[in-house]
Amino acid sequence: MMHLFLRKALGVVTALSMFFAFMPANANASWLAAPTNLTLSGGLYTNDTTPTATWTRPADATWYQVLLDDGSWINLGNVSSYTLWTLPSGWHTFYVRALNNSGDVSVSAGVTFEIDTAGPTVPAIAPSSAIEDQSTTFSVTPSGEAATSSCDLYVSGSNTGAMSKNGSTFSKNYTFTNSGSYTVYARCTDGDGNTTTGTSRTVRVSEVDEDPIEYGTFIVPSVSPSLAYEDESTIFSVSPSGTLDAIACNLYVSGSNVGSMSQSSNTFTKSHTFTNDGTYTVYAKCKNENGDWVSGSSRSVYVAYQEDPDDLATFTVPTVSPSTATEDERTTFTVRPSSNYNVTDCWLYVDGSRVESMDEESTNRFTADYTFKNDGSYSVYAYCKDSNGNAVTGDKRTVRVSNATSSTTSNATRGSLIKIACSGSTKTNDTCKAVYYYGNDGKRHVFPNESVFFTWYNDFDDVVEVSSSFMSSLTLGKNVTYRPGSVVIKFDSSSKVYAIEADHTLRHYTTLSLLESDYGSNWKNAFVKVPDYLYGNYTVGSVIDSTRDYDRDDAYYSVSTINDVL
Repeated sequence: MMHLFLRKALGVVTALSMFFAFMPANANASWLAAPTNLTLSGGLYTNDTTPTATWTRPADATWYQVLLDDGSWINLGNVSSYTLWTLPSGWHTFYVRALNNSGDVSVSAGVTFEIDTAGPTVPAIAPSSAIEDQSTTFSVTPSGEAATSSCDLYVSGSNTGAMSKNGSTFSKNYTFTNSGSYTVYARCTDGDGNTTTGTSRTVRVSEVDEDPIEYGTFIVPSVSPSLAYEDESTIFSVSPSGTLDAIACNLYVSGSNVGSMSQSSNTFTKSHTFTNDGTYTVYAKCKNENGDWVSGSSRSVYVAYQEDPDDLATFTVPTVSPSTATEDERTTFTVRPSSNYNVTDCWLYVDGSRVESMDEESTNRFTADYTFKNDGSYSVYAYCKDSNGNAVTGDKRTVRVSNATSSTTSNATRGSLIKIACSGSTKTNDTCKAVYYYGNDGKRHVFPNESVFFTWYNDFDDVVEVSSSFMSSLTLGKNVTYRPGSVVIKFDSSSKVYAIEADHTLRHYTTLSLLESDYGSNWKNAFVKVPDYLYGNYTVGSVIDSTRDYDRDDAYYSVSTINDVL
């Protein structure tokens, strides 16, 4: 999902710390300067469905035109802002260009942004019982496309305060002063500002001298296993515990009840087949002898496409990224561990000392911010654990920290990656996060998303920081496209799957067997869905209806740098 690749752009040169912008080609461009400082009121990731775009008006412009996505240009007066109409959730691109009475039309300025109005998924808190006048720790683990930023604990409808965050789990201590039954839930907000009220749980509070056995407890844990395979039946099981007996359980996958579970003693089981690979939220909801239905803890189940389970039988923690930093400036370090179980926790180590807990921003991608106080070289690595109890120390990386006064270059070599040096504390959407390719044509070229970037580069370690004046002196060129032969793509509004040749030419596979002849039975590992608004970056060529029509290796090695496809 492309929006996951663009979120949390906080680091200096990390893979998910970069903001990617768009600039369309403009056949009528002239000497008239383009609008500058184009921004959106809600930022690049927002839940505002009617954002306002603002820009700085260039000299000599007398009126403006704006365009949204694949619509038509709309005429405006000599203004510097425009409020968009109600937009649906998803990715959008907004453009503005200047015109004058002499018929001159400037180059377009553009910005790509995401509207996300869906809040996080917030399950019921745990536990379901407490004792009066004794502190009870309540916890909840929300999930969703955007990372959850905060949660508050509610007891009988009253907000008791913010919950502490540890990884992806939020917790808070609360003391009940009287016995009885209370409605308890969490209310959580994600990084886009969307808020969800979680599933309510009835918490029974017993008296201090009350016999817990007479009162009764009932706990539904997470289901197991945490790994499954596409198109293969997986048996999920859960064993409720407590003084109350479980009399029925249902299995839920991605919020949908997929049926009742079979009971054997105190264990409930049900088989389920996933038809697509990916990550799913799975939990059980069980009924106790008192007639109460209780939702269990949610578990993220990774569904693999690999036919051989041994393909996922390792737990590796690679080096963190980036390999450079600047003293007294916050750097976001990222690590992408891989395990056949869920990776549950990671910590950042600097010179052998644990310095930060790393947050899971998306499945098996953990980040943490750290600020070096002095320049020099440091040994940095991540230490991670998975849900099976395995722990791995990641590969160590030497991070070179530059002096703040000498870290920014005034120019860069053509053919390199460039970005503006960020100063001090910066927001996620700050333009200094944008990474461009500095082409041989002397222009800076935009990566539409991280997926495109990683068909050309393995990491962001070689990004060169340049001054803002040098960056602004470079004209925006064409968008960077996927490297030929690296992936196959499909646009949102079409069912056609395309291979990519040199000169960003798309060629449609007419049969699945032809696609598999080039990319094998695991071709889905190289499959990417692309938004419709990127269709204009490519040219459609002839179809592939023979094994002789296309050679993946020839396409891949037909280019060596991005300059070859600009």
